[in-house]
Amino acid sequence: MIDFNLIRNEREKTEAALAKKGCVVDLKPVVEWDAELRRLKQAAEEMKAKRNARSKEIPKIKRRAATSKRYSPRCANSGTR
Repeated sequence: MIDFNLIRNEREKTEAALAKKGCVVDLKPVVEWDAELRRLKQAAEEMKAKRNARSKEIPKIKRRAATSKRYSPRCANSGTR
């Protein structure tokens, strides 16, 4: 198996080495797909971090709402507009 770091960092040398062994291949699309995959993984990690940060806020918001007079059921059904 070929180390992907080698393909990523030294694509031309890897292609030349493979050609010497009789396997002519263009690794440019593979490197481009890898770059796209890495970009998508980074974006997913950023979204997970945002989700986790917001999830930590939920208990705080619930506690504030429970102690707030505006959250009281009597105020919600008071009939005043």
